[in-house]
Amino acid sequence: LALTFAGASGKAGVAIAEAVCALHADTDLPIAISWNAPASHNGAAYETLQAVGVPVYQTPARAIRALAAVWTGRRPVSAPAISALPKTRPARLLSEAAGKPFLTDTGITAAPEAVVHTSRDAIRAAVHVGYPVVAKLLSSSIDHKSELGGVMVGLGTAAEVDRAFTAIAAIPQSLQPALPSEGVLIQKMVQGGAEVILGARIDPTFGPVVMVGAGGIYAEVFEDVAFRIAPIDVDEAARMMAETKVSRILNGTRGKGPFDVTALAEAIAGLSRRIADPSGRLQEIEINPLFVMPPGEGVIAGDCVVRIAEDAGDT
Repeated sequence: LALTFAGASGKAGVAIAEAVCALHADTDLPIAISWNAPASHNGAAYETLQAVGVPVYQTPARAIRALAAVWTGRRPVSAPAISALPKTRPARLLSEAAGKPFLTDTGITAAPEAVVHTSRDAIRAAVHVGYPVVAKLLSSSIDHKSELGGVMVGLGTAAEVDRAFTAIAAIPQSLQPALPSEGVLIQKMVQGGAEVILGARIDPTFGPVVMVGAGGIYAEVFEDVAFRIAPIDVDEAARMMAETKVSRILNGTRGKGPFDVTALAEAIAGLSRRIADPSGRLQEIEINPLFVMPPGEGVIAGDCVVRIAEDAGDT
Protein backbone atom coordinates (compact mmCIF):
# COMPACT_ATOMS: atom_id res chain seq x y z
CA LEU A 1 0.00 0.00 0.00
CA ALA A 2 1.32 3.44 -0.93
CA LEU A 3 -0.22 6.33 0.96
CA THR A 4 0.47 10.04 0.67
CA PHE A 5 -0.42 12.76 3.15
CA ALA A 6 1.22 15.83 1.61
CA GLY A 7 1.80 18.53 4.25
CA ALA A 8 -0.54 17.32 7.02
CA SER A 9 1.08 17.86 10.43
CA GLY A 10 0.44 18.64 14.07
CA LYS A 11 -2.53 16.94 15.74
CA ALA A 12 -3.87 15.89 12.35
CA GLY A 13 -0.54 14.25 11.54
CA VAL A 14 -0.54 12.28 14.80
CA ALA A 15 -4.11 11.10 14.16
CA ILE A 16 -3.13 9.96 10.65
CA ALA A 17 -0.10 8.10 11.98
CA GLU A 18 -2.20 6.29 14.58
CA ALA A 19 -4.72 5.27 11.90
CA VAL A 20 -1.92 3.95 9.69
CA CYS A 21 -0.51 1.98 12.62
CA ALA A 22 -3.93 0.39 13.15
CA LEU A 23 -4.08 -0.50 9.45
CA HIS A 24 -0.55 -1.92 9.61
CA ALA A 25 -1.62 -4.21 12.47
CA ASP A 26 -4.59 -5.54 10.48
CA THR A 27 -2.88 -6.30 7.15
CA ASP A 28 0.03 -8.34 5.85
CA LEU A 29 0.56 -5.96 2.93
CA PRO A 30 3.67 -3.78 2.97
CA ILE A 31 2.97 -0.07 3.53
CA ALA A 32 5.04 2.90 2.37
CA ILE A 33 4.17 6.50 3.19
CA SER A 34 4.89 9.63 1.15
CA TRP A 35 4.77 12.59 3.50
CA ASN A 36 6.59 15.90 3.00
CA ALA A 37 5.61 17.83 6.13
CA PRO A 38 8.76 19.18 7.86
CA ALA A 39 10.01 16.98 10.67
CA SER A 40 10.01 20.03 12.94
CA HIS A 41 6.19 20.12 12.68
CA ASN A 42 5.50 16.42 12.33
CA GLY A 43 8.16 14.61 14.32
CA ALA A 44 5.70 12.85 16.64
CA ALA A 45 3.80 11.32 13.71
CA TYR A 46 7.00 10.12 12.03
CA GLU A 47 8.27 8.58 15.27
CA THR A 48 4.95 6.77 15.74
CA LEU A 49 5.23 5.18 12.31
CA GLN A 50 8.92 4.33 12.68
CA ALA A 51 8.17 2.55 15.95
CA VAL A 52 6.06 -0.05 14.11
CA GLY A 53 8.33 -0.27 11.06
CA VAL A 54 6.33 1.77 8.55
CA PRO A 55 8.81 3.76 6.41
CA VAL A 56 8.16 7.41 5.54
CA TYR A 57 9.55 8.91 2.34
CA GLN A 58 9.86 12.50 1.19
CA THR A 59 8.34 11.92 -2.25
CA PRO A 60 5.84 9.51 -3.87
CA ALA A 61 8.61 8.26 -6.17
CA ARG A 62 10.65 7.05 -3.19
CA ALA A 63 7.66 5.27 -1.67
CA ILE A 64 6.75 3.55 -4.94
CA ARG A 65 10.35 2.52 -5.56
CA ALA A 66 10.53 0.90 -2.11
CA LEU A 67 7.32 -1.06 -2.76
CA ALA A 68 8.61 -2.09 -6.19
CA ALA A 69 11.74 -3.49 -4.54
CA VAL A 70 9.58 -5.54 -2.18
CA TRP A 71 7.44 -6.78 -5.09
CA THR A 72 10.47 -7.91 -7.12
CA GLY A 73 12.12 -9.50 -4.12
CA ARG A 74 14.95 -6.98 -3.95
CA ARG A 75 15.93 -5.15 -0.80
CA PRO A 76 15.42 -1.39 -1.16
CA VAL A 77 18.66 0.57 -1.53
CA SER A 78 17.62 2.72 1.38
CA ALA A 79 14.55 3.47 3.45
CA PRO A 80 15.37 6.69 5.30
CA ALA A 81 12.67 8.40 7.32
CA ILE A 82 12.03 11.96 6.22
CA SER A 83 13.69 13.25 9.39
CA ALA A 84 16.91 11.51 8.33
CA LEU A 85 17.06 12.86 4.76
CA PRO A 86 19.71 15.48 4.00
CA LYS A 87 18.31 18.98 3.51
CA THR A 88 19.47 21.97 1.49
CA ARG A 89 21.69 24.22 3.56
CA PRO A 90 23.84 27.28 2.89
CA ALA A 91 26.84 25.95 1.01
CA ARG A 92 30.34 27.00 0.09
CA LEU A 93 32.56 26.06 -2.85
CA LEU A 94 35.68 23.99 -2.34
CA SER A 95 38.76 24.07 -4.53
CA GLU A 96 39.11 21.06 -6.80
CA ALA A 97 41.85 19.55 -4.65
CA ALA A 98 39.83 20.01 -1.46
CA GLY A 99 36.74 18.52 -3.11
CA LYS A 100 38.39 15.33 -4.40
CA PRO A 101 38.17 13.46 -1.03
CA PHE A 102 34.39 13.40 -1.48
CA LEU A 103 34.96 10.87 -4.29
CA THR A 104 36.33 8.33 -1.80
CA ASP A 105 34.37 5.06 -1.75
CA THR A 106 32.18 6.07 -4.71
CA GLY A 107 34.05 3.97 -7.26
CA ILE A 108 35.50 7.06 -8.93
CA THR A 109 39.28 7.39 -9.27
CA ALA A 110 41.06 10.74 -9.24
CA ALA A 111 43.89 11.32 -11.72
CA PRO A 112 47.38 11.67 -10.16
CA GLU A 113 47.90 15.32 -9.23
CA ALA A 114 49.77 17.77 -7.02
CA VAL A 115 49.14 21.27 -5.68
CA VAL A 116 52.07 23.61 -6.39
CA HIS A 117 52.95 27.23 -5.63
CA THR A 118 56.11 27.77 -7.69
CA SER A 119 57.14 27.11 -11.27
CA ARG A 120 59.95 24.81 -10.09
CA ASP A 121 57.52 22.70 -8.08
CA ALA A 122 55.13 22.61 -11.05
CA ILE A 123 57.83 21.11 -13.26
CA ARG A 124 58.78 18.58 -10.59
CA ALA A 125 55.13 17.61 -10.18
CA ALA A 126 54.74 17.14 -13.93
CA VAL A 127 57.69 14.75 -13.97
CA HIS A 128 56.28 12.89 -10.98
CA VAL A 129 52.73 12.37 -12.33
CA GLY A 130 53.99 11.86 -15.90
CA TYR A 131 53.62 13.90 -19.09
CA PRO A 132 51.38 15.05 -20.66
CA VAL A 133 49.76 17.07 -17.88
CA VAL A 134 47.02 19.61 -17.29
CA ALA A 135 47.56 22.81 -15.29
CA LYS A 136 44.56 24.29 -13.47
CA LEU A 137 43.79 27.28 -11.32
CA LEU A 138 42.93 26.26 -7.77
CA SER A 139 40.23 28.41 -6.23
CA SER A 140 37.46 28.15 -3.67
CA SER A 141 35.81 31.21 -5.26
CA ILE A 142 35.71 30.25 -8.97
CA ASP A 143 33.84 27.18 -10.18
CA HIS A 144 34.22 27.63 -13.97
CA LYS A 145 37.95 28.32 -14.13
CA SER A 146 38.28 27.49 -17.84
CA GLU A 147 36.32 30.65 -18.70
CA LEU A 148 39.16 32.70 -17.17
CA GLY A 149 41.92 30.82 -18.97
CA GLY A 150 42.54 28.84 -15.82
CA VAL A 151 42.88 25.44 -17.52
CA MET A 152 45.70 24.49 -19.91
CA VAL A 153 45.85 20.95 -21.30
CA GLY A 154 48.32 18.81 -23.21
CA LEU A 155 51.46 20.21 -21.58
CA GLY A 156 54.31 17.95 -22.68
CA THR A 157 57.52 19.75 -21.73
CA ALA A 158 59.02 21.61 -18.78
CA ALA A 159 58.94 24.85 -20.77
CA GLU A 160 55.20 24.46 -21.43
CA VAL A 161 54.52 23.75 -17.76
CA ASP A 162 56.57 26.80 -16.75
CA ARG A 163 54.61 29.10 -19.08
CA ALA A 164 51.27 27.61 -18.01
CA PHE A 165 52.06 27.98 -14.31
CA THR A 166 53.12 31.61 -14.73
CA ALA A 167 49.96 32.53 -16.64
CA ILE A 168 47.55 30.68 -14.33
CA ALA A 169 49.19 31.82 -11.09
CA ALA A 170 48.69 35.44 -12.18
CA ILE A 171 44.90 35.13 -12.60
CA PRO A 172 43.74 35.69 -8.98
CA GLN A 173 45.47 39.06 -8.70
CA SER A 174 44.26 40.15 -12.14
CA LEU A 175 40.60 39.95 -11.12
CA GLN A 176 38.45 42.71 -9.70
CA PRO A 177 38.36 42.32 -6.80
CA ALA A 178 41.58 40.36 -6.52
CA LEU A 179 41.44 36.89 -4.98
CA PRO A 180 43.98 35.21 -2.72
CA SER A 181 46.27 32.70 -4.41
CA GLU A 182 45.49 29.07 -3.58
CA GLY A 183 48.03 27.52 -5.92
CA VAL A 184 47.98 25.62 -9.21
CA LEU A 185 46.98 22.00 -9.73
CA ILE A 186 49.25 19.88 -11.92
CA GLN A 187 47.30 16.81 -13.02
CA LYS A 188 48.07 13.79 -15.16
CA MET A 189 46.17 14.21 -18.47
CA VAL A 190 43.65 11.39 -18.91
CA GLN A 191 43.54 9.90 -22.41
CA GLY A 192 41.58 7.16 -24.14
CA GLY A 193 38.21 7.34 -22.39
CA ALA A 194 34.69 8.45 -23.25
CA GLU A 195 33.57 11.66 -21.53
CA VAL A 196 30.40 11.87 -19.44
CA ILE A 197 29.11 14.27 -16.83
CA LEU A 198 28.13 12.85 -13.46
CA GLY A 199 26.61 14.97 -10.73
CA ALA A 200 24.50 14.96 -7.60
CA ARG A 201 22.89 17.62 -5.45
CA ILE A 202 20.40 18.26 -2.68
CA ASP A 203 17.40 19.66 -4.53
CA PRO A 204 15.13 21.94 -2.46
CA THR A 205 12.03 20.12 -3.78
CA PHE A 206 13.07 16.53 -4.41
CA GLY A 207 15.91 16.12 -1.93
CA PRO A 208 18.99 14.12 -3.00
CA VAL A 209 19.18 13.58 -6.79
CA VAL A 210 21.81 12.17 -9.14
CA MET A 211 22.36 12.83 -12.86
CA VAL A 212 24.46 11.46 -15.70
CA GLY A 213 24.82 12.34 -19.38
CA ALA A 214 27.07 13.43 -22.23
CA GLY A 215 30.06 15.26 -20.80
CA GLY A 216 32.99 17.43 -21.73
CA ILE A 217 32.26 20.38 -23.99
CA TYR A 218 28.97 18.77 -25.06
CA ALA A 219 27.31 18.76 -21.63
CA GLU A 220 25.55 22.12 -22.05
CA VAL A 221 25.12 21.83 -25.83
CA PHE A 222 23.22 18.55 -26.06
CA GLU A 223 21.63 18.52 -22.57
CA ASP A 224 21.70 14.72 -22.84
CA VAL A 225 21.12 13.82 -19.20
CA ALA A 226 19.04 11.48 -17.06
CA PHE A 227 18.02 12.08 -13.44
CA ARG A 228 17.02 9.89 -10.48
CA ILE A 229 16.08 10.52 -6.88
CA ALA A 230 18.97 9.22 -4.77
CA PRO A 231 20.04 6.75 -3.60
CA ILE A 232 19.83 4.16 -6.35
CA ASP A 233 21.38 0.75 -6.90
CA VAL A 234 23.58 -0.42 -9.77
CA ASP A 235 20.68 -1.89 -11.75
CA GLU A 236 18.80 1.40 -11.65
CA ALA A 237 21.98 3.24 -12.59
CA ALA A 238 22.28 1.03 -15.69
CA ARG A 239 18.69 1.85 -16.67
CA MET A 240 19.43 5.50 -16.09
CA MET A 241 22.43 5.36 -18.45
CA ALA A 242 20.33 3.63 -21.11
CA GLU A 243 18.09 6.71 -21.30
CA THR A 244 20.94 8.85 -22.64
CA LYS A 245 22.27 9.12 -26.18
CA VAL A 246 25.85 8.89 -24.93
CA SER A 247 25.10 5.28 -23.93
CA ARG A 248 25.47 4.36 -27.61
CA ILE A 249 29.07 5.55 -27.50
CA LEU A 250 29.72 3.83 -24.18
CA ASN A 251 28.51 0.52 -25.58
CA GLY A 252 30.68 0.87 -28.68
CA THR A 253 30.00 2.50 -32.03
CA ARG A 254 31.92 3.16 -35.27
CA GLY A 255 35.14 1.63 -34.06
CA LYS A 256 35.19 3.33 -30.67
CA GLY A 257 34.58 1.50 -27.43
CA PRO A 258 33.07 -0.31 -25.73
CA PHE A 259 33.89 1.37 -22.43
CA ASP A 260 33.61 0.35 -18.80
CA VAL A 261 29.85 0.77 -18.35
CA THR A 262 29.92 -1.53 -15.32
CA ALA A 263 32.29 0.82 -13.50
CA LEU A 264 30.16 3.80 -14.53
CA ALA A 265 26.99 2.22 -13.13
CA GLU A 266 28.82 1.51 -9.87
CA ALA A 267 30.06 5.12 -9.78
CA ILE A 268 26.54 6.51 -10.31
CA ALA A 269 25.20 4.33 -7.51
CA GLY A 270 28.15 5.22 -5.28
CA LEU A 271 27.71 8.95 -5.79
CA SER A 272 23.96 8.63 -5.20
CA ARG A 273 24.66 7.04 -1.82
CA ARG A 274 27.14 9.78 -0.96
CA ILE A 275 24.70 12.63 -1.69
CA ALA A 276 21.89 10.85 0.20
CA ASP A 277 24.01 10.34 3.33
CA PRO A 278 22.30 12.43 6.04
CA SER A 279 25.47 12.47 8.13
CA GLY A 280 27.52 14.21 5.43
CA ARG A 281 27.92 17.86 4.45
CA LEU A 282 27.88 17.35 0.68
CA GLN A 283 25.36 19.63 -1.04
CA GLU A 284 26.45 19.45 -4.67
CA ILE A 285 29.09 17.71 -6.77
CA GLU A 286 29.69 17.84 -10.51
CA ILE A 287 32.33 15.75 -12.26
CA ASN A 288 32.87 16.94 -15.82
CA PRO A 289 34.44 15.30 -17.58
CA LEU A 290 34.31 11.88 -16.00
CA PHE A 291 36.40 9.63 -18.23
CA VAL A 292 34.91 6.18 -18.75
CA MET A 293 37.87 4.01 -19.64
CA PRO A 294 37.99 0.74 -21.63
CA PRO A 295 36.43 -2.32 -19.95
CA GLY A 296 38.13 -3.18 -16.67
CA GLU A 297 39.90 0.18 -16.34
CA GLY A 298 37.24 2.04 -14.37
CA VAL A 299 36.25 5.70 -14.39
CA ILE A 300 38.52 8.69 -13.71
CA ALA A 301 37.50 12.21 -12.66
CA GLY A 302 38.92 14.86 -14.96
CA ASP A 303 37.46 17.80 -13.05
CA CYS A 304 35.36 18.12 -9.94
CA VAL A 305 33.23 20.97 -8.53
CA VAL A 306 32.08 20.46 -4.93
CA ARG A 307 29.91 22.49 -2.59
CA ILE A 308 29.47 21.53 1.05
CA ALA A 309 27.16 22.78 3.75
CA GLU A 310 28.45 25.59 5.90
CA ASP A 311 29.51 24.47 9.34
CA ALA A 312 29.34 26.46 12.53
CA GLY A 313 33.12 26.31 12.66
CA ASP A 314 33.64 27.68 9.13
CA THR A 315 35.05 31.12 8.73
